[in-house]
Amino acid sequence: MQTQQVLALGTGGIQALTTAAVSKLSTDAVRALDTDQVQALTTAQVAALATRQVAALGTGQVAALQPEDVAMLTTGAIVALGSDAINALSTDQIQALTTSQIKAIETRDIAALGTHAIQAMGTGQFGSLTTGQISALSTASVLALGTAGIAALSTAAIAALGTSAIAVLGSDQIDALTTTQASVLKTSQVNALTTDQLVALSTQNIAVLSTAAIVALGTAAVAALTTDQITALGTKQVAAMETRDVAVLSTGAIAALGTHQIRALTTAQTAALNTADIVALGTTGIGALSTAAIASLNTQSVSVLGTQQIAALTTAQASALKTSQVSALTSHQIAALETEDLNALSTAAIVALSSSAVSALTTDQVSALATRQLMALETRDLPALTTDAIAVLTSSQLGALGSAQVRALVTDQVSALSSGQFAALNTGAIQALGTHQIGVIRTEQIAGWTTAQVGALGSQQILALSTDNVAALSTANIVALSTGAVQALSTDQIAALTTLQLAAIESRDVAVLSTNAIAALSTQQIGALTTTQVSALNTAGVVALGTAGLGALNTTAVTALSTAAIAALTTDQVHSGLSTEQLQALKTNQIVALSTNAIVALTTDQLGSFTCPQNNALTPDQVNAIFSSGNSGAWNMGSPIVLDLNGNGIQTSSLAQGVQFDIFGVDRAIQTGWIAGGDGLLVMDRNHDGTINGGRELFGQGSDLQNGNKALNGYQAMAELDSNHDGVLNAGDQAFKDLMVWVDNNSDGVSQSPELHALEELGIAALDLKTQASHTMDNGNLVGLVSGYTRTDGTVHGMADVWFAVGQSGAALSAPALPPQPQPSLSADVSSLVDALSSFAAGMPSSGGVATPASPAQSAQVCSTVPTSLACALDQFDANGKNRELLAAGSTHVSARLDAQYKSEGPITPLSLGQG
Repeated sequence: MQTQQVLALGTGGIQALTTAAVSKLSTDAVRALDTDQVQALTTAQVAALATRQVAALGTGQVAALQPEDVAMLTTGAIVALGSDAINALSTDQIQALTTSQIKAIETRDIAALGTHAIQAMGTGQFGSLTTGQISALSTASVLALGTAGIAALSTAAIAALGTSAIAVLGSDQIDALTTTQASVLKTSQVNALTTDQLVALSTQNIAVLSTAAIVALGTAAVAALTTDQITALGTKQVAAMETRDVAVLSTGAIAALGTHQIRALTTAQTAALNTADIVALGTTGIGALSTAAIASLNTQSVSVLGTQQIAALTTAQASALKTSQVSALTSHQIAALETEDLNALSTAAIVALSSSAVSALTTDQVSALATRQLMALETRDLPALTTDAIAVLTSSQLGALGSAQVRALVTDQVSALSSGQFAALNTGAIQALGTHQIGVIRTEQIAGWTTAQVGALGSQQILALSTDNVAALSTANIVALSTGAVQALSTDQIAALTTLQLAAIESRDVAVLSTNAIAALSTQQIGALTTTQVSALNTAGVVALGTAGLGALNTTAVTALSTAAIAALTTDQVHSGLSTEQLQALKTNQIVALSTNAIVALTTDQLGSFTCPQNNALTPDQVNAIFSSGNSGAWNMGSPIVLDLNGNGIQTSSLAQGVQFDIFGVDRAIQTGWIAGGDGLLVMDRNHDGTINGGRELFGQGSDLQNGNKALNGYQAMAELDSNHDGVLNAGDQAFKDLMVWVDNNSDGVSQSPELHALEELGIAALDLKTQASHTMDNGNLVGLVSGYTRTDGTVHGMADVWFAVGQSGAALSAPALPPQPQPSLSADVSSLVDALSSFAAGMPSSGGVATPASPAQSAQVCSTVPTSLACALDQFDANGKNRELLAAGSTHVSARLDAQYKSEGPITPLSLGQG
């Protein structure tokens, strides 16, 4: 149908066309329709229009369509409409559009819609707008949406709004946003909001903003938020706020934050808070911060915390404090910390405490400190603790202190410690105490020290102890002292020791006492020394005892002196210090250890107090010293010259089996050891009475010299007869013919004519005066000097100066007689000896049996009834008079050995006979 034909149809003809006919009209024919014809189209005809036909419609034709006809247009037809045609739609036509048709409008066409058209749209139509359409809306169109239009937009449509569109939204439109819409706002959209728009957001909408949207808020926008909006923020939103935005929050906003919001603050956000904000948090806010947030506070923020805020900290928060934060705490803040919170501080935090902070600690706080914390206190801070704080430290706390910490304590703090607290210090801590600290320790403090603690004290520390403190040490603590500590004791400290303390010192420690310390000991202290201690004294220590100290030792202690100590005794100590009781108590090896100078220094009483075993133990040098001292007369031994006549060695009888004889030539017979085995005594019958009356007619200690003195030994007496001074007595000497040998065959000590033999009779040609010193004991008798005699057949036999053990010294015998005293006579002593021997024999088995020692009772009886020296002599010999020690050793007879020695070695240059 041609355009002319279409126009000729008129409105009636158009309406008469079938929908099929309408749909087949050419675009030119459609374009030729006038507005009346278009308006006359039925809804069915309009619905039948193809998209190409709709696209051919002009703006006037579109405007002529009835609203109900517009509603019949297919979505394709809507799409086909040009922008001008869309813009030509009337408000009625716009309102008639279905939601599908609205959705079908192209974005370029939607952009062409006038604000009148936008304003004419209903909420349903707004809700159908696509995101593309929304984004195509001009800012004027967006503004034209109004509150209802905004509220009707889908969430997708809201999200599609451009930032420029967002920026033009009115406050009422912003307020009209639903929570669902607000929740989909993009970061760019939120960022585009002005402060007025942001303030216009309801608290509900604020609460649904995404975390990304929160992040997008500018600092100005955040600063503009009301307190209601701030309190409406969720924890995730709070956590999403940028630090720069948190920093601009007002103190009012900070103060309005709920605990859940504060708890949500990140470490970065907390760190961004200024000091005013920190104060604004209050006690509740501080208590709500996470431990990480607490740790993020800068030192300025920490320093402004109020004491109530400090007190509000939880233990978890306190434990999270960093060293720099703790270091920033003032003394008032430290004092405000609860004990649980202080206990929760890390060791690093404790290290960070300033000295002023430490000094502010209360006693409750100090007692609450864990051991690890106390161990962490720096040495520069420990002195800041008050004495009250020191006084409340527990044992476990004190035990945890390191040596450097203890060393850092000032004297007032040391004085503040109780005895129980001192006892808790470990040994390392004790060792760390300085002398200035030791010096202020009180006696009641040291009384509680353990042995381990006392044992840990060094020499300088010991020296710093007051004498009162030393005297306060228990005996167990004295034992615990180290060797170095004992060695360091001053003379005043030594003098302050009680006898019990002194007796408790270990022997190894006694050994290191300085000579000054030993010299400082009182006689009472020395008397308290144990035998073990005395035995530990070194030589210098024994010398340091002095004469009074040596004299203060009991006899048991004296026996404990080492041989080296005995050897070191000064002559003054021996002469003036040793009592006869002490001297008698000395063991034989101690006697041997006496120096020759000491022997020479012995008084007559001392020398006369020697026991038989002691005499037996004397060395040749000692014997020689006795002789040279001119004091041998005081000795309990007497010496004659003895000849070995039968070649079996010089044999002697013990004191107990000896005889009564005036061995010292003082006209008084005493019990003495004697010759045995057929040997003979060299004698000279000086008074020509045919008998040997005493020691004057022997050659020995009883011999009278030409100068009126007694001989020191037999060889000295013989030497006076050597007229030609050739060292030999023989026929060339005038007196040789007067010499005889007494062989006491019946061992009764009484010479009888048949027992006296001239030298010629025995075939003795010469007596050698060249001697060798000997130290051989035989049955308690000393073979002192040995030489030989030559027979006429040229053989050489033994001769010796033998010192017989005697019951009483020559000095005692020659002393002026004392007034008569009621005491047993010598014969009574001998009788007692016989009784004792009988008692001993009664305990012996029959011949061939095994000997049984005398019982203690028997021994006691002997010792109580027989003179001391005699009892001692008896004790060392068996029932046959043989030396137990020699028999036990299985030795051969000593004289035989001496004889062999003399024969093999020959004579040597004699000791000066004048000096023994």
